[in-house]
Amino acid sequence: RTDMPEAAAPARKTVDPVIAMIVGWAVPGAGHLLVGQVKKGLFFFFLLMLTFGAGLLLADFRTVRASDNPFYFVGQVGSGLNLLLTYLCTNLSPKGRMPQVYFEPGLLYMSVSGLLNILVVMSILPPLEVKPGETESAAKPAEGSVKAG
Repeated sequence: RTDMPEAAAPARKTVDPVIAMIVGWAVPGAGHLLVGQVKKGLFFFFLLMLTFGAGLLLADFRTVRASDNPFYFVGQVGSGLNLLLTYLCTNLSPKGRMPQVYFEPGLLYMSVSGLLNILVVMSILPPLEVKPGETESAAKPAEGSVKAG
């Protein structure tokens, strides 16, 4: 063992969790990048983008509107700007590249991607520290977690 001083740990940026959650909803994984969790952020970005992209391919580059199928629509809204970009870049008419039988599974993939993104966004929140005899509503965020700034 050497007597060299240990390198100081880089200071972690203090980011408002609400801002990180909004950014994370808009671009999957970006909220984790914002709070300094780079590996998690990149993992979630690629996982959710690939899932949404696979669903978009299976659904023949079509999405649904709330009036068509509210369940799939709610799931897709969780994908953030992916859904908005899809609406802007494609119209809702089939391209004819994929058989119609793949449309429903494609919508399911896109919806699952959106619902998973909501869970990923919620994981940005700092864990609560509950002391014996204290209710969860009165609990305070754990030390060392993302603090509101």
